[in-house]
Amino acid sequence: MTLNSKNNEISRLKIKFVVENTIYRSKLMAEHGLSVYIYGNLKNGEKFNILFDTGQTGEVLMNNIRQMKIDVNNLDCVVLSHGHYDHTGGLKDLLTCINGSIPIYCHPNAFEKKYSVKQGEKREIGMPYGLPELQELGGVFHTNKEPIKIIDKFGDIFITTGEVERKKQYEKVPERFKKLENSKLVYDNIIDDLSLIIDTPEGIILLTGCCHSGIVNTTNYALKISNSNRILGTFGGFHLMSANRNKINNTIRDLKKHFIQLIGGCHCTGLYAIHYLLKEFPDNYRACSTGIELFYEF
Repeated sequence: MTLNSKNNEISRLKIKFVVENTIYRSKLMAEHGLSVYIYGNLKNGEKFNILFDTGQTGEVLMNNIRQMKIDVNNLDCVVLSHGHYDHTGGLKDLLTCINGSIPIYCHPNAFEKKYSVKQGEKREIGMPYGLPELQELGGVFHTNKEPIKIIDKFGDIFITTGEVERKKQYEKVPERFKKLENSKLVYDNIIDDLSLIIDTPEGIILLTGCCHSGIVNTTNYALKISNSNRILGTFGGFHLMSANRNKINNTIRDLKKHFIQLIGGCHCTGLYAIHYLLKEFPDNYRACSTGIELFYEF
């Protein structure tokens, strides 16, 4: 499936990190989680406001939303990258603060019971709320396994990847991730993992949640479905926190095959991987702490 935006174009784009593990400025809160606010306008003057993920808790999400003076009633939609708690935990409190209903885009498997099992110890890591509860609060869920455009009036400018093609063996999801299937714990390859593509006049911008599909797999797939050959920016979690040097080397080698103007790994990327990303992309790396804002004008 190839998508391309020709009907309209982005004029101004801002990407604001609402929740991340670290803090850029005072009065904001941090936690192990991610939430990104995407806003701006098209060349015809039409405005857009999108929230990508909702962090781990409503307390942190809503505090930061208030501090950043974000009007949640202006949101066009919410996109959930996958069904883990640190990307969906703030959703209930967010919906409580929104007047009326709001579209929410995610994969249908995002609502599965998900776990992490280490040394025999099981920890629940799935979405802390059920679908009926979120629907009652005004969440209108659009679930899809394929790449889909969000917000019809904006054409193909904002696209979710859907299920990512996974070709790199070194990016396989670790065995510790499990899900409940027929009352049994089985391996979870986190097929619900998706990313958000923003099509701009000068190339695409890729926003990732945890990127359990692999940042190289996701980058390759995003370029394929957007029919683009240029990445203005790749920002978000790259899930390299537990990666060894060999995996990090492979990742950087394959990312360097593409023109990536700016890159910023945060949240689950890990300090070890960030160190090497800074080393290999010294002029192109950007921090993505809570409170950081990236600005594009076309």
